[in-house]
Amino acid sequence: MIRKLLGCFMVRIAIVEDEKEFQEQLSAYLKKYQDTSGEKIQVTIFEDGLDIIENYQSEWDIILMDIKMKHMDGMEF
Repeated sequence: MIRKLLGCFMVRIAIVEDEKEFQEQLSAYLKKYQDTSGEKIQVTIFEDGLDIIENYQSEWDIILMDIKMKHMDGMEF
């Protein structure tokens, strides 16, 4: 679902990834996509599946989740 915010479309994405390098790569990719497409993207990063469960909000349009993490991964989510 894409939401209308201040006259622009906004996509809210949650990234659940325990490795900083992959967090940075995904964020950079989404920033590049935003710059070329004109779409507005808001990114929230979580380091573990438990973190997103504790802070879950139904406002995210997309959740990108690692399938192998320490406490709770994408297969258990």
